[in-house]
Amino acid sequence: MYFYHIGFCDIIASMRKRLLHILPLIACMMSWGAYANWQYPGTYVGDGWYMDDGSRLVISVRGGASYSFASIKNEIGSMTAEYLYNPTSGMVVSGPYYRTLCDAGKCDGFEEAGIGDLAKLPAKGNYSSISFAAGASIGWTLPNCPQWRLEAGWDHIAETEYNKTPLFDGDIILTSGIVLNAQSGSVQSKISTDIISVMVTYDFFDGVQKPVNKIIPYFGFGVGYADTKTTLNLSDVYGDLSTSVDLQQFGKL
Repeated sequence: MYFYHIGFCDIIASMRKRLLHILPLIACMMSWGAYANWQYPGTYVGDGWYMDDGSRLVISVRGGASYSFASIKNEIGSMTAEYLYNPTSGMVVSGPYYRTLCDAGKCDGFEEAGIGDLAKLPAKGNYSSISFAAGASIGWTLPNCPQWRLEAGWDHIAETEYNKTPLFDGDIILTSGIVLNAQSGSVQSKISTDIISVMVTYDFFDGVQKPVNKIIPYFGFGVGYADTKTTLNLSDVYGDLSTSVDLQQFGKL
């Protein structure tokens, strides 16, 4: 809003300072313009009137919870392991563990039990987790269409974990015909996700200026890019794949 102010001051005569009498008069006769359009957003059209097209800069922050889930499947392809058993004790061990027993002089009485395909073992369990999520966005309400907004946003889903020991668990049939209940592998993993999106949103309200302290329903649609980072540590805690607990490669995951 523009306004002009013109002031007049009384001049107190001073006999000793006659030459300075004109200065207060000049100062009080000055006029100036002040701009204060914080109250009337829009375009000034003259005579104190403003035209508001409803356009606004929109900044928002949000927080909440995220539920993540995934189906874990064994799709290694083929991973065979050798097994041996002791007819006297009924103990069944893997080939790598059998060699460890032999190094300790405890492998007497074991016989070949056959080879089993660990790729046929199902996963022990699926992944599911509830985690904290937060985000922020910046947008613009379209001029003369205040119900429509364009927004660009970023969201972060806090780190979650998927830990399973054993990773695979189930029955496999060895080449000798023996049915073996086998467990294989262990996994410790951390997962985090960042999402960048562009949204078009429609607010359900009638008017130019959106009301404050009032819930306004809306719907939106758009496109986004999700960057999911997974840190995965696999280990051979059952000794059916190697003589080392640590595994650098574990087939195709």
